[in-house]
Amino acid sequence: MINTLLGKIFGTKNEREIKRLMPNVGAINALEPQMKALSDEQLRAKTDDFRRRIQERRKSSVLAKSRTSRMPARIAPKKSKKSVTAS
Repeated sequence: MINTLLGKIFGTKNEREIKRLMPNVGAINALEPQMKALSDEQLRAKTDDFRRRIQERRKSSVLAKSRTSRMPARIAPKKSKKSVTAS
């Protein structure tokens, strides 16, 4: 009963997700006339361009992650290993 009431007030999780994605749907639909006007060869060229851009983003994000992941190791003091002996 409480879940039903909260769902009516705030919307269900699916409704909120759809609301969040709707601006993207509108933007994609706005590109449809441009994409329909392209020839098959132009679409293939667009696909290659998209793949190239994705690879560049992946490379830059991997570089950024590798730089930040190394930084704490350089700053953090090294732990000394002490031998533990049984008494």
